[in-house]
Parts: sequence; C-alpha cells; structure tokens
Amino acid sequence: GLGEQCDDGNNTSGDGCSSTCIIESCGDGITQQGLGEECDDGNNVSEDGCSATCQWEVIVVDPNGGEVIPSGFPYLIKWSTPVGSTAVKFDVEYSMNNGAIWNLIASKVPGSSYNWAVPKPPKNKPNCLVRVTGYDASNVMVDDDISNAKFKIEVVKVTSPNGGENWKVGSPHAITWTTNGTKTPVKKAKLFYTYNGGANWILIYTFLNSNPGT
Repeated sequence: GLGEQCDDGNNTSGDGCSSTCIIESCGDGITQQGLGEECDDGNNVSEDGCSATCQWEVIVVDPNGGEVIPSGFPYLIKWSTPVGSTAVKFDVEYSMNNGAIWNLIASKVPGSSYNWAVPKPPKNKPNCLVRVTGYDASNVMVDDDISNAKFKIEVVKVTSPNGGENWKVGSPHAITWTTNGTKTPVKKAKLFYTYNGGANWILIYTFLNSNPGT
C-alpha cells in the first residue's frame, strides 16, 4: 500500500534496495557500485558500451566482419570505449583461422585505433578476425571484443570474369586479376577454369617468370 518493492531495514541506496524501497538492479539507469556495477545505461543490452551485466565494454568497430582487406597494405583498426571506462590501454591481435590462433599486432597501446601493417599470407585468408583487449592503468583487464564476423585478407583477386558474365563459346575474352602484397615476388602465374563449380580445374595457360595481371 506504500508502493514499496522492498525494505531491507535501512534508508541506504546501493545495497539492492534503494532509500525509497525500490529494488535496485542492473539496467535501471543508476550505477550501483555496491552491487558490483561499473556502469548502468538503463538497459540490459551488450555491445553498446555498457554490457548486459553492467560492466564496461570494449567494442571493435573496424574491421567488424565482411571487409576485404588487401594483403601487405596498412589498415586502420578501430575500437571504442565509452566515456568513464577504466580501459586506457589495449592489446590488438588478429587471427587468420577464425580464432583458433591469435597473433599479437600491438601491446598496451593508448587511444582508439592502430595502423596495422596487414600480413602477406601465401594465399587468400577468408576466416580472419581482430580482437582488442582493454586494460586499466594497473594493467588489469577490463574487457575484450572480437570482430562480429569474419573478414578476408586478399592476396589475389580475379577482376574479370567475376561472376554473372555470359560468354559465347569460341569468343576471345581477357582474364584479368589483381595481386596485392606477397612475401616474395611472384615469378609464375597459372590460369585455370572450371565448368562444374570448382570440382575440377582445367589449366588455360602458365606465365613463366611473370605475373602480368591479364
């Protein structure tokens, strides 16, 4: 009858029952440090800076899935932390096998971005991820985040034909491709075609001592 939701025998907030006898919980918009909350943005949704359990979050912004990144070129990795977060330095890592193995890019860097020298794998890598881990000033881990979906590191790309073309039997057509950064200079290029979705590949031509791109 008094509109009380709880009464723990005191008029103190931050202990689960507020000074006005209202139940305190994560998602009510009030940060209750006594309940172990680091933040409270008024909801129970993660990936918005304050997690569903009211803890500070680190969020990977870019690459976050679906990107095609050329090998051997610089790429700006970006992440975000909300105002008030205790995360002040970050480890940045990448994986080329969907998270099975992680490789360190940079350790304990400040800010919210890092210019990554993209590696030069021997072939296209479609199962890549980035992970960013945040630490406070005492090197205690605050949170980490991983790309929401896989991205590709692309070494070589066929530019024509690239899907949807209709070519008449016996007619000449140029096959073109782009080669990005490689560990060593490309000394030979082979062209193949398939007529059964890649079950079998038939050699068209071999370029010896060259990689002309067409």
